[in-house]
Amino acid sequence: MKVDWLRLKEFFWPILEKLSDDEKNKEAEILEKDLSKIKANTWNDSCELALNEAKKLNELEEQRRASADSKAAIYLAAITALAPVLTSLIPGAITKFEGSKFIDGLSFFIFIYALINLLRAALWAFDTLKVSASHRVDVNELTDIWSGDEKKYEIKLIIANLSCVRRNRKGVNLKVTCIKMTHALLLRIFVAFFLLLLIQSANLLISKTNTDNDSSLNTINNKDDCGKLPDGIYRI
Repeated sequence: MKVDWLRLKEFFWPILEKLSDDEKNKEAEILEKDLSKIKANTWNDSCELALNEAKKLNELEEQRRASADSKAAIYLAAITALAPVLTSLIPGAITKFEGSKFIDGLSFFIFIYALINLLRAALWAFDTLKVSASHRVDVNELTDIWSGDEKKYEIKLIIANLSCVRRNRKGVNLKVTCIKMTHALLLRIFVAFFLLLLIQSANLLISKTNTDNDSSLNTINNKDDCGKLPDGIYRI
C-alpha cells in the first residue's frame, strides 16, 4: 500500500500555498475581461430584473464578508479561552519525569504541536479581520450616474453593482479562505488537546496502580517479617 506523504503532511500540518506571479497576472487579466463584459452588455432586456439580481449579488457578497468577520471574532474568543487551559498542562507535559520517558516525550511533543497550531490559528483569524479594500455604489458613483447625459439610470446601476461584486470577490474569497484555515487548525488543536488529556490521565492511572501494587507488596513483606521470630526465642 502506497502512502500519500503529501496528504499525510497536509492532514497534520495544513498550509496555504501563495499564488505565483503568473497566477496573479492571470487573475488580473480575468478581472479586466469580466469588467469589460459587464460594461459591454446592453442590459436592455428585463432591465429591472437584472438590477434586482445585481443588488442581490452585492448583498450576498457583503453577507459573506460579514459572516467571515463574525466567525473570526468567535474563533479568536475561543483561542483566548483555550490558551490558558493549554498552558495549564505544561507542568504535566514537562516536569512529570517520574513516569515513562516515552509518555513524557510524547506528551511534550503533542503540547508543542497544539501550541504552535494555536498561534497559527490566531494569526489566520487576525488575517480574516484585517482591513481590506471594499467596493460599493457610493455617493460619487450615484452622482456620476445621475449627472450623465444619457438617462439610462437602471443600466448604469446594474453595471456599477455588478462591477463592485466582481471587484470584491477576491477580497471576500480571501477572507473565507482565512477563516477555513482557522477552522482547520482549531480542529487539530482540539484533537491534540484531547489526546494530551487522554495520555496524561492514562499515565496517571497506570502510575497510581503500580504504586498501589508496590504498597501491597511492601505490606505483605512486613507481615511476613513480623511473623518470623528472632533466633533464641521460642513460642509458648
